[in-house]
Amino acid sequence: MQTYKIILNNGEPIIISEEELPKVIYSIQNKGLVVTKMGIFNPSYLVEIIPNQTTPDENEWWKKKMQAPSPFAKLLSPKMKMLSDKEMTQVVEETAKEERRLKR
Repeated sequence: MQTYKIILNNGEPIIISEEELPKVIYSIQNKGLVVTKMGIFNPSYLVEIIPNQTTPDENEWWKKKMQAPSPFAKLLSPKMKMLSDKEMTQVVEETAKEERRLKR
């Protein structure tokens, strides 16, 4: 499986799979946030996209990593939506309340 490295202007790379490349290019062309399995970035911070040069062992590691569930799964799913500010505040408050309860 071919992987690509997206280099951002802060030097941090985001690795994408070959399957994600067309979606990334489309998002860059439309100047929207780019959501990948391994990260989210603003196209204005993009420096370059290059093939990810890896050894066979690293390639196996990346293959497993790309097959694992993404921390951005809700954003990648077309049926999921971002929480509104009100909903996010409610979730944060409920989480804080539960954490305080567990500390007692």
